[in-house]
Amino acid sequence: MRFKPRILVIKRCLVIFDEWAHVASYNNETIIEDPNTRNFWGQSLDRMWTKTFEAEGGLGGAIWGMIDETFMLPENLEGFRKWWGIEDNTVQTYKGTTVGYGEWGIVDVWRRKKPEFWNTKKAYSPIRIMNTTIEGYKEGDSLKIPVYNRFDHTNLNEVTLAYTYNGVTKTLSPFDLPPHTRGEISLPIAKWKADKKIAVEFYNNNEKLIDRYLLSQKPGKTARQINSEEKVEVNRADNVLNFITSNGIISLDATTGLITNIEKDGSNLAVSGPQMVYKTKGKAISYSSNQINNYSKNWNLNDINYALNNNEAVVTINGSYSSIIATFKIRIFYDGKIETTYSFENLPKEYVREVGVKYILEDAITTLSWERNGYWSAYPENHLSALSGKTNLYPNTLNEYRQKPEKLWNEDTKSFYYEGTNKENSSELTRIAKATKENVYKYSLGNDKNKLITVQGNGVLSCRLSKTNDHLELYLLNKLDYIDLSWGNYQRNFLLDGTYKGKAEFSLFPQ
Repeated sequence: MRFKPRILVIKRCLVIFDEWAHVASYNNETIIEDPNTRNFWGQSLDRMWTKTFEAEGGLGGAIWGMIDETFMLPENLEGFRKWWGIEDNTVQTYKGTTVGYGEWGIVDVWRRKKPEFWNTKKAYSPIRIMNTTIEGYKEGDSLKIPVYNRFDHTNLNEVTLAYTYNGVTKTLSPFDLPPHTRGEISLPIAKWKADKKIAVEFYNNNEKLIDRYLLSQKPGKTARQINSEEKVEVNRADNVLNFITSNGIISLDATTGLITNIEKDGSNLAVSGPQMVYKTKGKAISYSSNQINNYSKNWNLNDINYALNNNEAVVTINGSYSSIIATFKIRIFYDGKIETTYSFENLPKEYVREVGVKYILEDAITTLSWERNGYWSAYPENHLSALSGKTNLYPNTLNEYRQKPEKLWNEDTKSFYYEGTNKENSSELTRIAKATKENVYKYSLGNDKNKLITVQGNGVLSCRLSKTNDHLELYLLNKLDYIDLSWGNYQRNFLLDGTYKGKAEFSLFPQ
C-alpha cells in the first residue's frame, strides 16, 4: 500500500501575554530601602514590549497590575491572617492589618500615580524618538531627529508636534509618516547652545500628551583645573590628622582610618568614612522575596600613611572587613574636593546589589538636589527619578492609617503594608529623598542656606541616602542592581569574581 505524503502547514501564531513585567512587590527589603526599584522596573516593560512589538504575532501583554492589591483592614481585626479561610504559613507575617499580595500596581489604592505610571506610558509610547543625545552638532545645521511611528492606524500627520527651545514653544506643520514606519523630524533650530535642551512633545486630537522627549548635545570632557601653588597643609594632634584646605579642615582619626569631622568658619559637620559597601543577593524567603547579604561589617584597620603632594594630600588606608581585604586611597585637594578610590579583595562570589563606599553624616542636612542621566530623556517634574530636582528630606504632612493621603506618593515615608500601621514619623526620609539617583552628574546635600556636600558623579556614579537612628548614610555606588525583582524582570546580574576597584568624588561646602 502506498501512502500519500502529508503536508505540514504551520500557521502564524498570535500571542497575547496575560501577566508580564510583574511590578515589584515581593522583594520587601529592597522596596523599603530603595524606592528607585520601581523606576528601574520600567526597563523591564520597555524591553519586553519593544521585542514583542517587533515580533510577528506578538499582540501585547497585560501588566500585573494596575492597582496595588493591599487592603487596609481595621486594626485588631481577628482572623485577618487567613487567606481563603485558611492560615497560609508560606506568606510572610504581615506587619499590621494591611493584607493582600502586595503593592504591585502602577497606581496605589488611593489612585495616586507611582513611579511605574510614567514608565508604563514611556514603554508603550506609540511614538518613539530613536536618539535623544545628538553628537557632532554644528551651528547652522538642520536638526534631523529619527522617529518611529508605532501606531497601528494613525499617521503622524494626525498628531500635533510642539517643540520648546530657550523658553519659546512652536509647532511643526503636520508631516506624513504612516503607521509602523520610520522617518525623520527636521527641527528649524539654527543656533543650538550646548548647555540648552530642546523639548519635543506629541499631542493627540484631544490635546492630550502622547509622549515627551528632551534632546541634548553629547557633553565633551572637561579637564580639571589645578593651581600648583595651592598646597594642602596638615597638622597632627594626638591621633587626629587635620588636613587644612581652602574650604575647611578635614579631620581623620589615625586609629580607625576614618574621616571624623569637617570644619569651616567655625561650623562643624560630623562625618565617618570611607566605609565599604558590598551587598549581594541573599536567601529567598516566601514567594520571590530575598534577604540581602551585607558584608560591610567588622572593620579592622591594619595601617595608615599619608603624603603631601603640592595641592593635595594622599591618605592610604589598609584594613579588612572580616575576610574581605579593603584598601582606600583618599586624595584631599586644596579646594576641598575629596576623591576616594578603593580596592576590595576576597569578595564572596555572589550577585551584586550594591558596590561602592559609604560616608555617615550627622543629621544636620535637610535638603537634596540632583542632576543625572536617565533611562528616559524626560520625566515629569515631580517624578521620584527625574533628571533634576530638589526636595526636602522630610515630610510636611503625615499620613495616618486608613486616611486618604494629602500628598504625592513619592512624598510618603512608609508603606502601611510593608512597615506596619503606625502613623508616619516626621523624622523619616521621604521616598523621593531615599530613592537612589542613578548616573548622577551632581548630587548635593545641604540645608536651607547652603550646600554642604556635592558628589561629582560624571554621569556614571549612583547615590543613595538612608537614615539609621540619628544619622544619615550617603552611599556612593559604582555598581547597582535590583537582583531580587525576579518574576521575569530585567536585572543586570553582576557577578563579581573576588576583586573590585572603584572611585567616587565629592566637594565640601561647594559654592
